[in-house]
Amino acid sequence: MALDDTAIVKEVLAGDREAFRLLVDRYQDRVYHGVWRIIRDPDEAEDIAQEAFVRAFTRLGDYDERWAFGTWILTIATRMALNALRNRKTRPTDSLEDLPPGHEPSGAPDEPRERAAAGEWMERLRREVESLSAKMRLIFSLRHEDGLSIADIAQATGASESAVKVMLHRARKILRERLVEFADMG
Repeated sequence: MALDDTAIVKEVLAGDREAFRLLVDRYQDRVYHGVWRIIRDPDEAEDIAQEAFVRAFTRLGDYDERWAFGTWILTIATRMALNALRNRKTRPTDSLEDLPPGHEPSGAPDEPRERAAAGEWMERLRREVESLSAKMRLIFSLRHEDGLSIADIAQATGASESAVKVMLHRARKILRERLVEFADMG
């Protein structure tokens, strides 16, 4: 039987440092992708994700069991990534080639013409999501890619639930407007 996160945290706090590896294994992909969505640099995202786990380990006594561990570690990583982004002097250009492996659209239609249209649509959607502000893009991705609740997104980003709702509404409105224009052009 697999231990839940709270039980693992208790084991680590009781002195079983190796048990923390279970949490790293469980959440490393989610944390990396969350950081990558902000930073857009695979190497820097990996460094920040690792630093987030180190920080979580050293502050494990501060963990509040009312929140899911995944939300807590994502909060740490998100704040570190946003700080790193603010500290950059210039921001590199985002590119579709920078997407990490596994971020390809799925469920493509069977017909070649439909596949081409779907690919063009997905590319446009991806570009439009990329053009959102870093915080808006993060909130949109946490909701629509990771399926996090409004409360979990608020906890992870340090924003209020109402601010998360407003950002999601604005992001959807921006995307809808831009994609309607794109659909009319096609």
